[in-house]
Amino acid sequence: MKTKLFLLIAFFHFTNNLTAQSKLSEIDKLASTAKVWGFLKYYHPQVAQGKFNWDNELLKILPKVEQSKNKEELSLIYLNWINSLGEIKKCNSCHNNHSNYFDKNFDLSWIQNSNSFTKEVSLVLENIEKNRYVGKKPYYAQASKIGNISITNEPEYKNKEYLKNVNYRYLSLFKYWNIIEYYFPYKYMTDQKWSDVLIEMIPKFKDATNEETYHLAIQETSAKINDSHTPLMVLNGVVEHLNGGDKTAPVRLTVLNDNVIVTRFYNDSLAKKNDLKIGDTIIKVEDETTQDIIKRMETFVPASNKNRTKFYTQQILLREYKDSLKIAYVRKGEIYEKYVQLYSSKEINFKIPEPLTKKFKILNDNIGYINMGGIRIYEVKEMMKELMNCKAIIFDLRYRPHGTYRYISKYLNSNRTEFAKLLVPDVSYPGRYTWKQTKYTGVGKNNEDYYKGKVILLVHGKTQSHSEYSTMALQTAPNSITIGTQTSGADGNVSRFNFLGGFKTVISGIGVFYPDNTETQRNGIKIDVKVVPTFAGIVAGRDEILEKAIEIINK
Repeated sequence: MKTKLFLLIAFFHFTNNLTAQSKLSEIDKLASTAKVWGFLKYYHPQVAQGKFNWDNELLKILPKVEQSKNKEELSLIYLNWINSLGEIKKCNSCHNNHSNYFDKNFDLSWIQNSNSFTKEVSLVLENIEKNRYVGKKPYYAQASKIGNISITNEPEYKNKEYLKNVNYRYLSLFKYWNIIEYYFPYKYMTDQKWSDVLIEMIPKFKDATNEETYHLAIQETSAKINDSHTPLMVLNGVVEHLNGGDKTAPVRLTVLNDNVIVTRFYNDSLAKKNDLKIGDTIIKVEDETTQDIIKRMETFVPASNKNRTKFYTQQILLREYKDSLKIAYVRKGEIYEKYVQLYSSKEINFKIPEPLTKKFKILNDNIGYINMGGIRIYEVKEMMKELMNCKAIIFDLRYRPHGTYRYISKYLNSNRTEFAKLLVPDVSYPGRYTWKQTKYTGVGKNNEDYYKGKVILLVHGKTQSHSEYSTMALQTAPNSITIGTQTSGADGNVSRFNFLGGFKTVISGIGVFYPDNTETQRNGIKIDVKVVPTFAGIVAGRDEILEKAIEIINK
């Protein structure tokens, strides 16, 4: 009798465990659906050609997913869905893989997850991978000539469907998540594992039932790719603490070692009226410490590194949609509190910089100086002719250049030198990337009369994208020295697309690496001499990076 009782208890324990193992949470079901939907979108031969309204397919299947009670029921839904999409024909060219794949981003291991799928589903998905769509023009993602993808044929949803139906919000999240999953070259460098981002954001999109919470959800999601190319997407007045506002204090701020310092006046008389002085250190805004504000902004600001987050924060810290802000600040060791008035752009009357009449010049001690933001291609020849006899030339890349790096490098190099290698997505095998070099990844030509003096490159936190790429090119000069602070860490051509609702976003669409495989993304470009501006230097209005350059030249 005892033996029978023991066997009966063991049977119920086994069956209960079996049921528990196959049961899935709501988030688990939605996450697996997001992955299956995105995989089929880019891999399935019929879907990838655009033969289905794929958004609508997701909207139709989500109620069924919600009603499923366990892995077996959910897997049956997936199997019926996939079977309805048409035959998977054998792909004879799918096995012609590149030998130089970069696979740090590639991960289809979730297909074999036995906690989410039955063996039948895993086998079907595996078969689709082996016989995927390999046409030259996928319907949803096409490669540009340079190599970054263009997201195509995506509806805009301008009627705010995302506020009326939670499944449209899931659609918004799933679209973005899968674009990053398969076409963001730096996915492997994000702070948070990308599959974990999906799990975290599903409940946030579920609860995003109004304009502000939806905007916060899409902004937080985009910030998680840690890419300075990505902009803020909020609308004016909707999420005020993200985009600042339409009024600002009449001063410019700089964040230095987490201290927020007044470094310039936008309008001298208005700054004087508010008793603001160069060197004032803002420690609180509306009773919140500036350190806490910077920390809070990290959740929503898309930035490749912390320096870029601070740069954005200093731009919006004293902006709002009201007439004044309460601040606390330190001046000469004493703490003060006050309300500062905020002004519109018209009231401040921002000074328009005078036209750059001298784009290059010769400084004392026969040192050439070039503002890279002022020089155009047609001016390079005359400029270099005038500066070739200088003992050193300073190229200031703190100003965005205009495609001149290839033309300037002809004067700086004795032969052609490769300075970069590119990583581009393979649209025939989504999630995989190949190395690429073009005429734009090398500079210089055979030139015995190349410039033999010191080449000094100045950079800082606003040096981004084309500025970073140009710096890499000029670093090939034999006597180059790069001086400054960490650059933005967002390099390569961009890909543009929208979240549901027409909210435009951008990602770095190409990976840019040094020839030795060092990443520029997030890290910024290589710096030989690091110069961090000081409080005293900022208050005095000194250009400490330029000063260091001149010091090194004259050693």
